[in-house]
Amino acid sequence: MLVVEVPVDSPVGAIRAAEGGAARLELCSSLFSGGVTPSKGLMEIVCATVSIRMADDCHLKC
Repeated sequence: MLVVEVPVDSPVGAIRAAEGGAARLELCSSLFSGGVTPSKGLMEIVCATVSIRMADDCHLKC
């Protein structure tokens, strides 16, 4: 089974990914910089907005 995971950096992006059939989200901040771990606030807002599973790995940039 193919699982589609979509990188998003906003609640709007999460909604669009859900509408497009994503099975899982990779929630990031600063996608243009390669993506870093999102803030707790962004995670809470996106979790309240969509019911798609989010990847639970951290992306740290130095």
